[in-house]
Amino acid sequence: MQKIMKLYKQYEESILYLFFGGATFVVSVVTYALFSATLHWEYRLAYVASLSLAVLFAYLTNRIWVFRSKVTDMAGVFREVWQFYLARIVTGVLSWLILAFGVRFLHQMICFGMAFKTFS
Repeated sequence: MQKIMKLYKQYEESILYLFFGGATFVVSVVTYALFSATLHWEYRLAYVASLSLAVLFAYLTNRIWVFRSKVTDMAGVFREVWQFYLARIVTGVLSWLILAFGVRFLHQMICFGMAFKTFS
């Protein structure tokens, strides 16, 4: 048991980063499904809303449990949030382009329970 705890402590930041990365993925999928399939939002709006919530979740969990940020002043928190979101804007835009390509050109339906089925 001590070996496991030693390994955990050695790789704690990486383990927590992977865990919360997986949890962020779940938040993204569940919120997209909620917005798309349940509330019938258009896929682009559902994507942007789910991405925003997932990135906020990722920021908060990473700030608190992974990196244990000590920043408390508003300017420092704003800088932290801005850098975190900026790093994800590029991948978010790339993902949005892939989603739009799938829906528009491959005619894929993107909603919970119906992903990857083509329109009739």
